Amino acid sequence: LSSRPVDCADVLNTEHSDSKVYTVWPKSRLTEKKGIDVFCDMDTDGGGWTIIQRRGNFSRPKDFFFKDWESYKNGFGDVERDFWLGKSL
Repeated sequence: LSSRPVDCADVLNTEHSDSKVYTVWPKSRLTEKKGIDVFCDMDTDGGGWTIIQRRGNFSRPKDFFFKDWESYKNGFGDVERDFWLGKSL
């Protein structure tokens, strides 16, 4: 991407229509010039959705999401598999 999209809706507006991982720059990170990788759902209800959590059958232990507050604050997992994006964007 040549621009700095704020979220997946911005990515969709740049005519990228594949559901996959993109780098976005939420407004809270623009001043730091620090992007974050997110999974964008470009299929559901017209697309442009930033996925904040995904759980699935990825061979993780059943307690993979039993984490402490710090983990939920910062995020964990693999954005291409199962993950929690984090509360501190």
